[in-house]
Amino acid sequence: MKTEIKSVLKPALVLFAICLVTTALLALTNLFAAAKIGEREKQMISETRKKVLGDAVSFEEVNHICARGVGAEGETVGYVFIVAEKGYGGDMQVMVGVSDGKVTGVRVLSHSETAGLGAKAAEKEFLDQYNGLSENAEVGRNIDKITGATISSKAVTSAVNRALDEYKKITEGQHG
Repeated sequence: MKTEIKSVLKPALVLFAICLVTTALLALTNLFAAAKIGEREKQMISETRKKVLGDAVSFEEVNHICARGVGAEGETVGYVFIVAEKGYGGDMQVMVGVSDGKVTGVRVLSHSETAGLGAKAAEKEFLDQYNGLSENAEVGRNIDKITGATISSKAVTSAVNRALDEYKKITEGQHG
């Protein structure tokens, strides 16, 4: 009877030890990788802000979705917004630059859209059509949709419209 317990208990303890060591190693890897991933994400956001609001030399956080673009003389040159909208494959995170009430640039930070269809909504050729808009964008009116990816096109358009609305809210008190 003792040999039966020993023959079951010994492999179970060995397996437990292996699992414990593996879990500890994965936790350590995650701990070190999380900081690096966070740094890369901040760097990517910083670089993208400069792409959508090129006149800014630095940025100051306004709130969780907005940063103020600061010019060389310390003046406000515009604002950058990060807006999430529901696309066909899930949330699309879109960055929009706005200056003087006009869109200065749009970039998709993340998406889960279908490759070859909805993913085209993240391509520069599609996004550049928003540049210069000061009124609400509408797919089929002043924005060309992507064939087979209407939902993705509308998600980016909705994000741009939300950014324009947020810009108006922020700047309303500054002009009068």
